[in-house]
Amino acid sequence: MDNSTTTANLDEYKLLNEKIINRTTIIHNIWNCSYATVAAILAFAVSSDNIWLFPLVHCIIIPTLLIQTQQILTIWKTQAYLSVFFDNTEFHYENLRSEFNDKIKKSKNINKVTKWRGTSALPYIALSLAPIVCIIIKIINDYCSREFNIITFIPLAISLIFFILVLIMRVVFYNVSIRENYVEIWKALK
Repeated sequence: MDNSTTTANLDEYKLLNEKIINRTTIIHNIWNCSYATVAAILAFAVSSDNIWLFPLVHCIIIPTLLIQTQQILTIWKTQAYLSVFFDNTEFHYENLRSEFNDKIKKSKNINKVTKWRGTSALPYIALSLAPIVCIIIKIINDYCSREFNIITFIPLAISLIFFILVLIMRVVFYNVSIRENYVEIWKALK
């Protein structure tokens, strides 16, 4: 391997690692925006005592989950490419890997607790449960105060349907075989 090829490989490796770091930062920024928006909608729904506003939370959760999923799939593709084209070469990238890991650790945009859980949709599942819990509390409160109305079950049903949709998206999009397929595709192209 000549010096120009080695330099080009180093540059490509660094570029791809930076891409992974940037995508991870985007994922965490999406999480933060989702949390803030969902909290604002729930607060407004509770303060206005309007049970029909609770299902609106899913108008934020589902699109942001789709955006996050697209970012994660890009990360998986990049990681698969790196594992196929760089892990098995005679050129060792151990110094770059430790530099990459150090950048991840020092990244200000990534919470230390949630580091590398960017591939998880569990926060979205929790966010989907929030309006359901609020609606159930509202139904119990109305029932206890004798103001119960059967119509209050409609927003609950809508929220449950969206919650099931989020669970299905979690199962479909966060499948380990997707990662393995990317590796196999890159190996076939190599």
